[in-house]
Amino acid sequence: FHYDVLPYYQMHGAMNEGFADYFAASLTNDHRHGFYRGGPDGSEYRDLDNSRVYPDDYYMGLADNGGVHLNASIFSGTLWDLREGLGQEITDDLILRAIELNASNPLEGISFFSFCGDLIRADDMFYGDSDLSNGSPNHDAICSACGAHGIITSLCNLCEPGEPDDDGDG
Repeated sequence: FHYDVLPYYQMHGAMNEGFADYFAASLTNDHRHGFYRGGPDGSEYRDLDNSRVYPDDYYMGLADNGGVHLNASIFSGTLWDLREGLGQEITDDLILRAIELNASNPLEGISFFSFCGDLIRADDMFYGDSDLSNGSPNHDAICSACGAHGIITSLCNLCEPGEPDDDGDG
């Protein structure tokens, strides 16, 4: 899997690698893969079941096209955590639908963060009622997976009508 319109550098390249790593792992139903290549941290394989967090574990150097392989593990770990919460079928579908949302202009601000927002939008469009003001069916699972890897999006601050928001004023 390769999102060919994204530049293969830094976060965009890491997203490409993360999508490829996720779908390879999802198809084989094994969070460990890449045994022939090894992990970017020197391990024998790449492991999507990880606790890598943005920005603490995000590589900002020039090697490896800005760390595309190392930083991919943050993104693919997020996607794997979502799969653990929602299952393979729903997660694979949500990821592909979120990619479709970017098809018309994929370079406009796409990042780990915007993609988590796109997962919520896709969830609401295809599994919900297309009204983000009342949340989406899998909102909590998406926000939990993204947040566990430091990927915070403003759409994770949505609350149900009548529930207090973060500052308690509803």
